[in-house]
Amino acid sequence: MRIEIRDAGTVRILDLHGRLVLGQPEDSLKDTVLGLLAEGHNQILINLHAVPYVDSAGIGQMAACKKRVLERKGAIKVLWSDGRYHLAVDTIIMLMFPDALFEDEARALASFL
Repeated sequence: MRIEIRDAGTVRILDLHGRLVLGQPEDSLKDTVLGLLAEGHNQILINLHAVPYVDSAGIGQMAACKKRVLERKGAIKVLWSDGRYHLAVDTIIMLMFPDALFEDEARALASFL
């Protein structure tokens, strides 16, 4: 998996490319988010539009990221398309981010205000 970081005002957008699965390299999603938090960035948008597959380890990384961001009084939101993954994965993502899921980047960014 490859992660590109973009800035949109105070929000850091993480564009993920590839599978979010067990065995990620050292620049995993969790490590990237922890690095941003260490730099003082606590408004994060995770873009899953270019992620074809998420396994339980990927869900675990997303949960760990949410926990760390909320500990820093930040906000974390997700760009995704409903029905993209297996029903169980979609359901877990919906439960983890009930008010923070967006299909449109502009709407997701506006929700940080």
